[in-house]
Amino acid sequence: MKKNVLLLLMTVLSFSIASAATVRTVNLFEMVALAERVFWGRCVAVENQLEEGTSFPIVRYTFEVLDGIKGVHTGETIVFKQASSGLGGIAGLPQYQKGKEVLLFLYSESDSGLTSPVGMAQGAFRVTKTPDQQVSFINGVQNENLAVNLSPVDIAESGLSLPEVEQMKSRGPITRQALTAVVEKINNYQLKKKTRSWR
Repeated sequence: MKKNVLLLLMTVLSFSIASAATVRTVNLFEMVALAERVFWGRCVAVENQLEEGTSFPIVRYTFEVLDGIKGVHTGETIVFKQASSGLGGIAGLPQYQKGKEVLLFLYSESDSGLTSPVGMAQGAFRVTKTPDQQVSFINGVQNENLAVNLSPVDIAESGLSLPEVEQMKSRGPITRQALTAVVEKINNYQLKKKTRSWR
């Protein structure tokens, strides 16, 4: 019995580590396209759950939206479920603490009602604040993914300025105003592109 339990744990851990190691790099254009919801929010509740039909522990998060950027509105309260990254969960998946602020790019929910940040740590940004309360964002890979393999056509047609592109390439914290402006330009460009393709 103990041997079977140990083998099961080793299998789950091996799968989790392999999954985390093979996450594809996604740039900011891809993150915006793949995310159903993008928002800066404060985590107000964390509940661990066990649910039928899932083979790993689930965490239910409640967030107060401080700035709704895509798919949600400022002031809204949203609830979503995500796999845990603890024992039996998915290694490398970001987790959120009650009272902490974060900027998230979330996939649409799966058939089982679960979601996660786009590109795992790439789609979860820690919030930093200066003494005068200026907010900046930096993700789990130090923003190194934002400008990887950017299309010159996409850059030109989205209307991004040279300073905005350079800031995406700087691989450091980006201010709230700068990142929000870039994400909104990219989202508007992608919406127009979709509209053109439907005609």
